[in-house]
Amino acid sequence: MRIRKVLAGFAALALALTVVASALAAHPKAGKKYAGLTSAPRFNGFGAPVTFKVSSSGKTLVGFTYSTLGCGGVGGVPPGVDLYTKKFAIQKLGTIAVTSKGAFSAKNVKTTFKVSGQTTVTTSTVAGKFKSATTAVGSIKLSQNNSVAGKCGPVTVKFSAKVK
Repeated sequence: MRIRKVLAGFAALALALTVVASALAAHPKAGKKYAGLTSAPRFNGFGAPVTFKVSSSGKTLVGFTYSTLGCGGVGGVPPGVDLYTKKFAIQKLGTIAVTSKGAFSAKNVKTTFKVSGQTTVTTSTVAGKFKSATTAVGSIKLSQNNSVAGKCGPVTVKFSAKVK
């Protein structure tokens, strides 16, 4: 009889710890926009942005975008031009689910950019989590295939985004 009480006590303690751990998981602020930079090198003094909005339910990231100059790089650009804001650099990954523990991921999302007879397909994999209600961190792994220049990557960059 005493062993049952001890076991029941341990079971209750384990359940309480599980509830506390769930409560401590970081959850995003519903309806808020987040913005930050990736660890990609600055170009012409500009950093590579990452942005998204959290849905009103807090269960999805809406409009997840990041910018990249590609894993092959670029050159011949006049000073003061922010290439990260150009259409070819912006990768729109769309909607990403957020788990009950504040984690999110999307695998092998393909985006395509066509210009002057060239097609570039970027394949992106995102993995991240909310460190707090106002800060998300993670990584983006990308590869590219250009119809003229060929393949490059994978390259991985880290990111951090905060409520705007």
